[in-house]
Amino acid sequence: MSPDPDRPALPRGWWVLRRGWVTHAAAAGLAAGVLAGLAGVAMLELHCANFEALHVLVWHTLVVPVSGVAGAIVGWALRGCDWL
Repeated sequence: MSPDPDRPALPRGWWVLRRGWVTHAAAAGLAAGVLAGLAGVAMLELHCANFEALHVLVWHTLVVPVSGVAGAIVGWALRGCDWL
């Protein structure tokens, strides 16, 4: 069994989000949302059998901005939490 190549990225990504963006919670949420959206698009591209142009344009492209906006909203809502 080979090691998971994505596993080392998780601690580094968490460190960047916690240390690099601590002054602006919405920006950290946006970055986390975009990263989550990119991971979702990667899995979607691997497993989706529908290659119609409209489907790919709408459903595969909109995942990243929608998850980025959702992450920014969550980051903005949790900006005063000390436990994060």
